[in-house]
Amino acid sequence: KLISAMLTGEDDDDETAEREIPLPNVKAPILALVIEFCKHHVTEPMTPFEKPLKDADLTKLVQEFYSGFIMGTDNDTLYNLILAANYLDIQPLMDLCSARIASFIKGKTVEEI
Repeated sequence: KLISAMLTGEDDDDETAEREIPLPNVKAPILALVIEFCKHHVTEPMTPFEKPLKDADLTKLVQEFYSGFIMGTDNDTLYNLILAANYLDIQPLMDLCSARIASFIKGKTVEEI
C-alpha cells in the first residue's frame, strides 16, 4: 500500500517521469526477499491459515514455497522481514513472519522459551 500510494500521488505534472521510492528502512538483501515473496504471491496467493496456529509445522498450513521461504530464514533475516513487511504494509508477509515466530514458541513452556 505504501508503494502504491507513492506511485499514484499527484505531486508530479509529468506522468511519465520516473519516481524514486525511498526505502531507508529496508536493506537490499531484505528487499530482494520481499520482492521474491510478492512475485510468488501474485501467481499463487498464500493459503489463509487460522490464528492462533493449530500446528507449529508451517508445512501443514501453507504451500511449500511459503513454508520453505520462511523456514529458511535465520532470526536476523526474519526480524528484518518483519520490519520490511510492516514498513511496506504487506500483510500476507507479516502474517507468514508472525506465524514463524508463533511456531517457535507453540507448545513450549515459559522456561523453554
